[in-house]
Parts: sequence; C-alpha cells; structure tokens
Amino acid sequence: MLGRIKKELQLVYSSKVQSHNGKRVTYLDMVRGIAIFLVVVGHSGLIDLDKNVWLSTFHLPVFFVVSGMLIQLKKEEEQLFIKVILRKLKSIMLPYLWFSAVSLLLDVIQLVRGFFTADVLKEHIVQTVTLQGYSVLWFLPVLLLAEIFMFLLLKLYGRMNSKMRVAMLSVITSILMSVGMFYGYHFLAASGISALILGEIRVLTKAVIASALIAVGYLTGICFEKLKKKDMKVSDKKPCFHFSPVALIVGLALAAVNILAAPYVQLMDINNVNVGNPLLYIGLGITGSLGLILICKSIPNIPFITFYGQNTLIVMCTHLNFYVMNIGMILGNKLFVPLPGPDGLQFMLGAMICTMLLEIPVILFIRIFIPFMIGQGYDRGILAETTSNS
Repeated sequence: MLGRIKKELQLVYSSKVQSHNGKRVTYLDMVRGIAIFLVVVGHSGLIDLDKNVWLSTFHLPVFFVVSGMLIQLKKEEEQLFIKVILRKLKSIMLPYLWFSAVSLLLDVIQLVRGFFTADVLKEHIVQTVTLQGYSVLWFLPVLLLAEIFMFLLLKLYGRMNSKMRVAMLSVITSILMSVGMFYGYHFLAASGISALILGEIRVLTKAVIASALIAVGYLTGICFEKLKKKDMKVSDKKPCFHFSPVALIVGLALAAVNILAAPYVQLMDINNVNVGNPLLYIGLGITGSLGLILICKSIPNIPFITFYGQNTLIVMCTHLNFYVMNIGMILGNKLFVPLPGPDGLQFMLGAMICTMLLEIPVILFIRIFIPFMIGQGYDRGILAETTSNS
C-alpha cells in the first residue's frame, strides 16, 4: 500500500523528456495543472470580477486546445473510428456516470438533512440524464461530443494528402459552425422554446464551440511537430527539457493579449453560452491557451503542478460536487486569517491552499481504491498486497 502511495506521489511520469514517445507530455500536464487551479479559483468566488473575467477568457478553452494537441500526438485520427470512440466513452463517460452518481447520493443526504428540496434533487437528476451535467460535470459530455465532432471533420477532410490542410479546414469549418450554433441557440432561447429542448441544444452548442478550440489544438500539434523536426539540436534521448527563449517570449506576448483585453469584455461563461461574441471567445481562448502552452513548454517541469495536471479529471469533478472546496474554505478561515495581513487575501490564499491539499488524499483514494471511477482498472499489485494484509 505504501509503495503504491509513494508511486502516486512521485508526481511525474516523464520528467526526463517533454515528449510523447511512450511517456506523458510533461509540459501539457503542467498546462492542465495550472488551468485546473485557475478553475478552482474562479469557482471559489473569492476574486473580484475583473480577474474572473480574465480567467474566463482561457481557463476552460485551454483544456479543449490541449485535447486537440493530444489527438494529434497520439495519431488518433489514423485509428479506427469506432475504437477511438469506445475508448473515449470509457475515459470520459464512465467518470461522468460515476461522479454524477456520487454527487446525486450526496444530494440525497443533503435532502434528508433539510438543505435541499426535492425539486432541486429532481433538477439535478434531469440534468444528469440529459447529459447537461450537474454542476461542473457538464464539461465531460461536452468534451466527448466536441471530440466526436472533431473526428468527423477529420474523416470528412481526411482524403487530402496534407495534414496541415485538413487541420486548417477543420478549424475554419468548426468556427463557422460555432458562430451559427451560438446565434441559433440565442434565437431559440428568445423564442420561448421549452427548457428541456433548449438545454439539449445548449449542450450541442457548447460542444461545437469546444470543437473549434480542439481543432486549433490539433493544428498546433502539427505545427509543433514540424518545428521539432526542423530543430536537429534536440534529441529525445536527452534527460532535460528544451528551453526556447523565442517560445517563452511569444508565450508571454500571447498571454498579455488576454490581460489587455479583459477590461473590454464581459465574463465569458461557456457553460450557459454567455460568451458575448463567439469569435472573440474563440480568439481569446486561442491566445490565452497558446500563451500558457508555450510558457510551460519553455520552462523546467514543476512536479506538484504536473501532479495536479495528471489528475485534472478528479480535481474537476470533486472540488465542488464533493464539497472539497467548502471544507477547504472552512480550514483556510481557521488557519490563515489569524495571521498578520489583509483578511481577504489571507482567506483566499488559505482556502485555495487547503482545497488543493485536500485534493491530494481524494486523488490517491480514487486512483488506488476506486480507479473505475476514472475509467481505469485496479492495480493487481496493490490488490495482492491488500489481500495478504487482511
């Protein structure tokens, strides 16, 4: 048991090389680690509106862009379509069903305690069954549908000889579809269509918008691959990252675009399709995501960030629905506010630190004892060890 915990806490599976050759892509794990922390901060309600607007321009789009890059790195477009979809169902929809089930069970407990009404529980059940998703769980069906849309586009244009051309056509097509779906959704919302049908259309709209960002990620992966082939100075056998000052400067410049744009845009809530202008949302999603990706690609691996990036799914699904953040806020208030300094800042930092620390035992428990919740099988070694100790 201790050996498995130690293995999980080693944090990094591929600290030697930021490569996809049989290893995890470390810098992309770092990207997701930073992004999931920003998601938690955004959900906390402890930052002012201006900073929350800035976060909303890229902290969710980056997950979709990274998904597109991973599709390209794994060459999934070259694999049998049905096998890819079945694998996605296992890795995305199984966690959706399990985390939804536990969330609803916790709702029943809250109902018994008198904190929820039967109507609230019924609403959450309807959201779960219709794939609208309860709370943060909306993200998983949208991700699955967005990837399916992306694969369909790749198959549509796949007869072309140039992968670059396929990727660019996929980007253009998905962006045009996003604009049409966005304005079509708001037209139907204004027409008084039933809430259930509108909810289903909202899921599809979010997925199409997300597919545009996935397509951009796929195109980015192709560009990175071409640049890597031209750079003969870097060897995959070297146990170090490749520092690129140009990539770092470009990444910082792209990230600055979102900072400068934040005062002139509204809070971009893709979950409710309230993003103002879909082209602007996709544009800022691209600049913010690529900025963060290039920055992480240009700096050494930071193990604890990589750890959270490797366990993004668990953090995403548990920090709100499993009340991890609520407990973190209580602990943060107890432990940090008595210290000298501004109470508001202390509470925010304390709550975030406690929340992320609490996620560590949650991650370890799920990965070791109930890995089926995240679409994985049991480690036979740990099962044997547990049996021998009992």
